[in-house]
Amino acid sequence: QIEAMPEPWLMYVAINAPHIPTHVPPAELVTVVVDANSTRTQKYEAALEAADTELGRLLDAIDPMVLADTTVILMSDNGTPGDFIEAPWDPDRAKATLYEAGVNVPLIVTGPLLHGVTGESRAFIDIADVFATVGEITGFPVDDSIDGISFLPLLQHPEQPGERDHIIVDRFLSNGPPPYTTDQWMIRDENYKLMWFAPSTENFFDMTGRDVEGDVLDLDNLTDVQRENYERLWALLLDEQGRRTYEYSD
Repeated sequence: QIEAMPEPWLMYVAINAPHIPTHVPPAELVTVVVDANSTRTQKYEAALEAADTELGRLLDAIDPMVLADTTVILMSDNGTPGDFIEAPWDPDRAKATLYEAGVNVPLIVTGPLLHGVTGESRAFIDIADVFATVGEITGFPVDDSIDGISFLPLLQHPEQPGERDHIIVDRFLSNGPPPYTTDQWMIRDENYKLMWFAPSTENFFDMTGRDVEGDVLDLDNLTDVQRENYERLWALLLDEQGRRTYEYSD
């Protein structure tokens, strides 16, 4: 199929494994022995290896000259389910939550645009930024019609700061317009994170030097610096929400 597509081409490959319900993947895709008597975690990890094997098979099938001129983006759409998460991550703060283990997911990029650069970027990137980045790579006009900010500069200079100084994620149920039975927001910058669980619960964390939230800060005993950042994040979050008010369902 790739050989039949005119350049420049784009291929989107969605793999749903690993996912529940857990199952035993084909033996030729894994290096471990997994059968019906294996634990759910063993099956989950085997499914992850099987997905990796299949991705490798796809890349190996591409003509080497074509692959050398191809940008490959690998990403996850959400975190690991709590049933399979490992310490120091908390199973109650995993997939389907706005805690870090639910929203801070892998994003790996390789290809000719990196000019041989390797490394890890600590910049904030939203999944919508992939659209803008692919648009810039392919020469499609990147303007206000594209939701997101291109992170192409970070591919060549991962040590530089990104365009975003904070990131916001929301979670609501059920799909569609309000009223919602669940309405949750989180906003974080490099050092602090604020979470809002409508209608009246909030959590505030000091993320300085941390990848895991840790303990919730006591809002009645914040330092001056913490209080300043708490109020700043609230202002940014309210601006994003447009100061919306909802009628909440029971």
